Parts: sequence; C-alpha cells; structure tokens
Amino acid sequence: MPSAMGYQPTLSTEMGSLQERNTSTKEGSITSIQAVYVPADDLTDPAPATTFAHLDATTVLSRGLAAK
Repeated sequence: MPSAMGYQPTLSTEMGSLQERNTSTKEGSITSIQAVYVPADDLTDPAPATTFAHLDATTVLSRGLAAK
C-alpha cells in the first residue's frame, strides 16, 4: 500500500470518521480538547495538517515560551 511520508493513504478518511463521532445529540454534547504531536515543528507534515483540517480551532504553543 503506497504511503505519503510514512502515513497510510486512508489517514484523512480515518481522521474524518474519528472527528465525526464527536457530535452533539439530543441527549447532550461533548467538548473535545486534543493534543497533536507535530514532528520537527513542521505544521505541513501530513499528520498534523490532516488533523488540523478537521478541527474548528487550533492553538500552537511557542517552544521558546515553554522553555522559559
């Protein structure tokens, strides 16, 4: 099975399926806060880029501020 930079070609579909499960129903809703590992701080890497496309908002923390 071909892959993009080591990721399976179904990454986007699988991520979409996972995110669609986080939904409101007549019985309640859910708030999801997700941490995403970004290899080498590369936001264009296929895994984080695909993940961010499925999220409503993202916050990127500064490595420099975290080091203080």
